[in-house]
Amino acid sequence: MSIEPGLAPMNQIMKLAYDKGWITTFDGNVSVRDARNDWMWITPSGVNKTIMNSNQHLQIPIEAD
Repeated sequence: MSIEPGLAPMNQIMKLAYDKGWITTFDGNVSVRDARNDWMWITPSGVNKTIMNSNQHLQIPIEAD
């Protein structure tokens, strides 16, 4: 699994959601589809979203039916 530099905005979104009171530190989830490579990047559950880094994202392949 490679870490993409474009994942940093996911971390910023989670921090913003916490700052606005939309989630607690361990609530919520963000996922982003990388259509170029048929991957989904997902933030894990049970992790403090305000201090996440890009190597904590899960890379899941998108499989066609």
